[in-house]
Formats: sequence, C-alpha cells, structure tokens
Amino acid sequence: MSSSNLRTRIGQARLGRLVLVYAGASWAVLEATDFFINRFGLPEWFIPAALVLLLVGFIVFIATALVQARQALGTSTGDPDAARGAGEIGGADSGLPRLLTWRNALIGGAFAFGLWGVVATGWLLLRGDGRIGDRDMKSIAVLPFANMSADADNEYFSDGITDDIITHLSKIADLTVISRTSVMRYKNTEKSIREIGEELGVAAILEGGVRRSGDQVRINAQLIDTETDAHLWAEIYDRQLTNVFAIQSDVAQQIASALQATLTPAEKERIERKPTDNLEAYDYYLRGNAFFDRFGYSVDATLEAERLYRKALELDPSFASAWSQLSRAHSGLYWGFFDRSSERLAMAREAFERAFEIEPDLPAAHVAAGFFYYYGSRDYESALREFEAALAAEPNNADALEGSGWIQRRLGRWEQAFATLERVVELDPRSTTPLLTLAETAYYDRRYEDAERYLLRTLALTPGDAQASRLLAWVSASWHGDADTARAFVEAALDADPVALPGADDLQSWWLVRVAADNSGDLLGRLSLESFGGEACWKRSWLPILRNLATTANWEWHSPGSAAGRKRSGPASVQLSYCRSSVMCCGAELLSTIWRSSTPKSVTLRLPPSN
Repeated sequence: MSSSNLRTRIGQARLGRLVLVYAGASWAVLEATDFFINRFGLPEWFIPAALVLLLVGFIVFIATALVQARQALGTSTGDPDAARGAGEIGGADSGLPRLLTWRNALIGGAFAFGLWGVVATGWLLLRGDGRIGDRDMKSIAVLPFANMSADADNEYFSDGITDDIITHLSKIADLTVISRTSVMRYKNTEKSIREIGEELGVAAILEGGVRRSGDQVRINAQLIDTETDAHLWAEIYDRQLTNVFAIQSDVAQQIASALQATLTPAEKERIERKPTDNLEAYDYYLRGNAFFDRFGYSVDATLEAERLYRKALELDPSFASAWSQLSRAHSGLYWGFFDRSSERLAMAREAFERAFEIEPDLPAAHVAAGFFYYYGSRDYESALREFEAALAAEPNNADALEGSGWIQRRLGRWEQAFATLERVVELDPRSTTPLLTLAETAYYDRRYEDAERYLLRTLALTPGDAQASRLLAWVSASWHGDADTARAFVEAALDADPVALPGADDLQSWWLVRVAADNSGDLLGRLSLESFGGEACWKRSWLPILRNLATTANWEWHSPGSAAGRKRSGPASVQLSYCRSSVMCCGAELLSTIWRSSTPKSVTLRLPPSN
C-alpha cells in the first residue's frame, strides 16, 4: 500500500471519529436548549437558532479537522507534500489555514454560544423571567381531553375524565379554575394555546388525551404556559382502569405543585377520596353526566340522565355523587314544569339526603340541596346556606355561585348578586348564560349601561342570540326611548332564528317591543297577566319602559303625585286606577287599552305609593 493511500485512510478514520464526537455534542446542546426553553420559558425559535449555529460550526469544524489532520500527518511522516496540502484549502496565500486551528475553533464556539446566552438573558430581562407571575400563575383551564380510543363511543369517558379533573382542581381555594361550560367550547379546536389563554383569561392550560382499552387506561396530560407555550409539567399514565381515580388525584396535585398553589391537608384529603369502588357504576354515572351537562334541563336529556344515574345506584347504592346528580335531575324536571308533582319533589329530597348520609361534606350534595330548596319550595335562605357550604369546600363551583347569584337577586340583594354573578362570568367567560343573567340583573336594577355592555359581549360570543337581542331591545326602549333601535334588535334576532325564543313570558315581551316599534297594536291583546314578572319587576323595569314609550308616542303621562305630567296631544284620554294587589292585571289592561283607544292618545297612569 502506498504512503499516499495510508495517509488517506488514517485521515478518514480520524475525521469519522471527530464527526461522531461533534454529532454527540450537538445532540447534548439541543437537549440543553430544550431544557432551558421549558425551564425558563424561552421562545421556541431558540431551537432553530441553535441549529443554525451548530450547522455553521460543523462547516468550520470539518475544515479545521481537514487542515489539522494534513498538517499533523505531514509532521509525523516528514512528508512536505502532506503539510503543503493543508495549505491548499482556501488557497496557499489566503492565510485561512493559519486561522483554522483547534484553538481558534474552540474560541469561536465559545463566542457563538456566549452570544446565544446573551440573547437569551436579554430576552428574559425584557420579558421578565419567562414564567408566569405569582398571582396570574394560579389560573387554569382544563381543555377537553381527546378521545384516543378506537371506539368513538368512548367520548363520554374522556369528557368525564376532564370533568373530574376540573372538579378536583375546583376544590383548591388557591386556584382559579375555568368551568366546564366554557372549556367545552374548545373541543376539537384549532386555536393556539396562546389564543385560548387570552380568551379565557388564564395563565396555564392543561390538555391531554385518554385511551381506554379493556381494563387498561392511558392518560397523557401536559400543563402549558399560555404566554410562552412552555411546558410546566407533563406526564403519561399507563394504568389499570381501577387506578383511574388515583390518576385524576395525582394530576390535580401535580398541577397545584407546578402552579405553586397552596394545597391544604383538607383539600388533599377531598381530592384523594374515591367516589366509588364500582367501575361499572362510575361508567353509568359518566354517561348520565354527558346527558345532564350537555343538554341542561331539556326533558328528554334529563330523563335519560335520571335513568343512567339509577343504573349506577343499582350497582353501588353508596355512590354519593350519583345520588346528588339524581336529585338535581328530579329538581330540574320539577322546575321545568315536566312533572310538578309532590312525588317528584319527594324523590329529589330523598336523593340528596341519601348523599349526605353517605358523605356529609360532599359539595355536590350541598349543590343538589340548594337547587331543591330553590326550585322546589322557594326557600331561598336554606338554598343560600347549602350553596355557601358547597363553596366552602369547592370555591370554584360555578353552579353554586350562579345559584347564589340568582337567589340574591330574587331577595333584592343587588350588590351581592352583582359580585357573585361577576365571579361566575370570570369562571365561565365563554358561556352566554352567566352573561345574560348578569345583564338581566343590571337591567332590573336600571344599570342600563352595564346591561348593554354585557349583552354586547353575549352577541360577540353568539351572534343573533335571541334572548340577548330581546334584552337589548328593552334597554333601547327603557334607557334611550329608541323604538327604531329596539325594532332593529328584535327583527335581527327573529330573522336569525324565529323559533329560538326564551319562553312564554319572554315571547310576550317580544310582542310588546314589536308593538312599541311598529305600532301594530292588535298583537297586544295576546299579552297575559304573567307578562310583567311581579310587582318588584313592574316597578323596577316596566314603569321606566312605559314612561319612555309614552314620550315616544305623544301620550300624556301622569305619574303618582305629579300635577299634570307631560302633555303632548289632544283630548282623547284613558285613566286607570288600581290597588297594589292588581299591578300585573292593570299592566296588561293598560297597554291593551292604550292601543285600542282612539288617537291621539293621552294616558293617565295612577299607581299606589311606592313605600
């Protein structure tokens, strides 16, 4: 073998070993970069930047290795041609070979990564430390876990895992947890984590998937910083199905730790508590929740939920959570006028009392009892006590908060109602129901500007929402006396969905607003006595509306205690007087008479004193 071939083989062997060393070092650098991105919240573009630096470094590394190999070989063999060959790289007179030394390569590499470190440090200083601030860090949304099972019918199971994790997290007072209603809007979404975080107003999002196969379950979960997309925590659980409750408990505790939330011993004990030892009963319970949560108090869905909860309780009569949900189903059927029998109420009471016998401090049982007292007997003080007990153990329970807000409003505790309902909107920002409830409350309290703001937010979420448009029509009539705008809101909603009206009472309100806007008074005769919502509602809402309509229609308005009121037109006049107990009757009578009288219209309204 010639000396030239020998030198070539030796050079190739050395170069191959050096390339392997560089590849290993590059892998270590990329792993370290990934670690720093996750640990300090550096942006994802730091990995491509590192790749570019490593690619440039590889070119310099190969050139240096070739030059140094030829020089070393020439020195060791005394062959001037080998040493001279090193100078051929870059040209004999270029001076480049003198720069391609290992010393210079090491200095260049250190400088490159030093520059990378300076950029990273500068980014952290300008953006903060890349982590979530102490206060904001403790807000989280749990996105619907993906169903990764082969059977698409297991969707209810993955949704149930999502619900249970939300429930566990809601027990931690130091966390703010977005409710199920809002997060379910992001099922199969293509929005980015950052977009979802901005819409929900949270600093962290938990996402994952569930695969169920036989008696095995695989759950993967990852907690992500919504500002930086950094992974704060991640885990994959491969367990037997019997360990599903331990997985849910561990996920909740790991999240609390990652978000630096305080977890009290009592909260930890409640999180680790198993709801049932019967997995088949748990399966029926999740199926029941899928109907109850997805469709609310619709009759068919509630009846199916009732059937499934009963199946769960046949398998495990000590399943307290199932008793609680069964009680809510009974109360819902009573409240929705499907079954107003005393037997239905008795079943609702028996169900939550059984839950308390099994688990006296179960928040779900307190919620069920609260809705029983609210829906079944109008015992508002008892209902409030039950909701407060639920919130003491589960501070993020949106159902208990919303029920409390409704009752506080009915009791005339307006400021409390506003504070409670605003908290509901904070926990359920992508649901229209809390926003509509808050808007109605503002409207009843004549806070028309606030009502308008909440209603416009509702329409931004669900354009053409019938109830929001109806209320906006009332705001236009009550606040501005603007019949044209009222008509526009009504007609827009009717055009979008003419049958999506909130109910009988509200349908009559639609007719009234349409009459106010287009003067087709023949519809007004269809108003019933229930159109006015009681004396308190009449005083707070209907009187301002009538005053504005009287002004718009050139009526003469005489309020109690006034001498003449505002006189706009001719001699035709209607005078109505009535006692406090017949306010609703005379309201419908008044409006019907107004539109059936001759024109021009003049109305004298005489009410009892408001004290």
